Amino acid sequence: MRKQLGVCFYKHPFNIMSKLATHIGNIVSLFVLIAYMALSFGCESIRLTTNGVKKPRIETPSSLNKYLRNKNLENEINLIPKFEYLHSIILSGISPTTVYVFDKNGEEIQLPGASNKCAPEPSLFIKDLRSDKEYLISNSLFLDSLHQWVYTEEGKDVDLKEINVDFYIVIFWAVWPGEKVFQRDIMGTINAFKDNTNAKIKLILINLDKQDIWGKENLSKVRFTKKEMNVSF
Repeated sequence: MRKQLGVCFYKHPFNIMSKLATHIGNIVSLFVLIAYMALSFGCESIRLTTNGVKKPRIETPSSLNKYLRNKNLENEINLIPKFEYLHSIILSGISPTTVYVFDKNGEEIQLPGASNKCAPEPSLFIKDLRSDKEYLISNSLFLDSLHQWVYTEEGKDVDLKEINVDFYIVIFWAVWPGEKVFQRDIMGTINAFKDNTNAKIKLILINLDKQDIWGKENLSKVRFTKKEMNVSF
């Protein structure tokens, strides 16, 4: 009996240590994979990959308004891309959760760590925007260029600029990445905009779902992965 117990005593810890080593190896491999994805594609890509959906639905003005109304955002400006400019938007690296900040002249303000998508959330920057402070300007995108790419949900052109506005916050969003992404990334940025009392800010939402207004022929050219939209011509 003692011999059997002795054998079990020495054999059991070895099995535990072996399994533990395998488990640790799997964890290390997972962290290496996440680090690779972060360097290659950015944290935004990881978030969309882990929270994305496989079959985005076609949205209409009614469905989008209903979705925003459920979030108490029915009074915010919501625009959609013109199909002919959708390819330009994708090539610009824009995807759901992308945020731009423009000054009163429509010039893009560079967000902290803009070259690294794993930088601090833009909400921290937006909450502290001040009209009496100067910010570093980026030349990658202008509000006037963005104006050409979008229209209302009904297909009407709209003027994005207003008098007496210090900053414009443009948030790209979509239903298809899922509720977690919307609550964490979209609402987090919107709440920061609402909490800012140091400047006059105009919020502009741009939806990146498939749009009924594009028509069946154009919709057939739109393809989705779990983290991005693609267009074929």
